[in-house]
Amino acid sequence: GFGIPLLEAMRAGCPVIAVNRSSIPEVVGNSAILVDRVSIDSLFSALLRVPLNRNELRYKGLLQSQKFSWDKCFSETYDLYKSLC
Repeated sequence: GFGIPLLEAMRAGCPVIAVNRSSIPEVVGNSAILVDRVSIDSLFSALLRVPLNRNELRYKGLLQSQKFSWDKCFSETYDLYKSLC
């Protein structure tokens, strides 16, 4: 999917761990810990990194989630339609 649960988590200030697949890297940018595959070892390693990077992940996550806000989506869509008329 698009990654709305990840954006919601980032908007709530939660550090995010996600799999490096599909549109996920584009959605989370550099504001999440990405793992290349789902395995106990890769997820455990990512979990160990969260406390070391908690504040940075939260800050970057809040900024990244704002790029996909409904207000921004509406504004950009409205401007597009307006330019077509």
